[in-house]
Amino acid sequence: MQARARQSGLLALVSDLLLLASALHAYALTEGPYTYTVTDNEATITGFDTSYSPELSITNELGGYPVTSIGYAAFRACKSLTSVTIPASVTSIGNYAFYVCPALASVTIPGTVTSIGKYAFSYCPALTSVTIPDSVTSISNSAFGSCISLTAINVSPANPEFASIDGVLFDKDLTNLIQCPGGFSGHYTMPDNVTSIGDDAFFSCTSLTSVAIPRSVTAIGIGAFGSCTSLTSVAISDSVTSIVNRAFYNCPSLTSVLFTGSAPNIDFFDFHSSPATIYYLPAFASNWPGTYGERPTLCWNPQVRRDAGFGFDSNGFGFDIAGTTNIPVVVEACTNLTSGVWTRLTNATLGTAGSIRFNDPASTNLPTRYYRIVWP
Repeated sequence: MQARARQSGLLALVSDLLLLASALHAYALTEGPYTYTVTDNEATITGFDTSYSPELSITNELGGYPVTSIGYAAFRACKSLTSVTIPASVTSIGNYAFYVCPALASVTIPGTVTSIGKYAFSYCPALTSVTIPDSVTSISNSAFGSCISLTAINVSPANPEFASIDGVLFDKDLTNLIQCPGGFSGHYTMPDNVTSIGDDAFFSCTSLTSVAIPRSVTAIGIGAFGSCTSLTSVAISDSVTSIVNRAFYNCPSLTSVLFTGSAPNIDFFDFHSSPATIYYLPAFASNWPGTYGERPTLCWNPQVRRDAGFGFDSNGFGFDIAGTTNIPVVVEACTNLTSGVWTRLTNATLGTAGSIRFNDPASTNLPTRYYRIVWP
């Protein structure tokens, strides 16, 4: 009886020790500048010395266990890191992993990583470019958001899930625009086969000035163009049926938004803190209220007057443009319709009179000149 009791007690002690060892692995461990946990004999980095600088090759082993994951906010606010190389043992980069690393200019992602979490590299203003290897099959929204120096999100051509055109991140079949790099500057025209603009896709692209949304697009995601502080005009096609929460939130330069169809469903805060006037086409006038998303609406209906002022005068070829008071108009010209190359000649507003005079002094030196009125 005593032998059996001793044996039972020994087994209980061994069981308790195993449970203790398992419990210890659930708590954070430290090694050098790293904090980590161990699960199923694999290490996850959960924290790092935020004062470390400047370059870092992340270790591939901690406590004798392979590092397979960079956990939630593990390197967040590492203010002096300038360059990071992630080891080939890592398969997952977690949410907020490198969030707000202001000096981080370079990151190397190995061909073993399969997933990149939301906001993983967001608010890294020194980051200039990044390459997604062919192993990555999951990228959460705004993984590279608000990186104002980022000019390209490159993707390995062999990646089965994602693609990149001119540095903009798409899914493989180019129907979902996932992320425009924060350093993009000027006007952006989307590919014609895009059907959806993802959540935060252009968020904080502070140098984006205008965007043309093709007729293939049916949905604009949450915060898609939020905090685009230089965005002045947007044209939204008649195919868009839904614009969700904060799509154009906090765009202080956004003065003109043209819808080419009926008024789509909209969230209350879509144009909050944006001074936009909403414009619509004459054919859909009956479908538009006097305000939309708490912004005023106007009919965009510029027309060339074929009256006595149409033709040549001392200032070259010219004509009068008439329409709704205070609507913006752009006149473009080309010399060869086949080439499709149009040159912007003027960007103006019809003003309180609802009309404006246009003249082209260069027309007297050209045998042929074509003109058109377009949205800004």
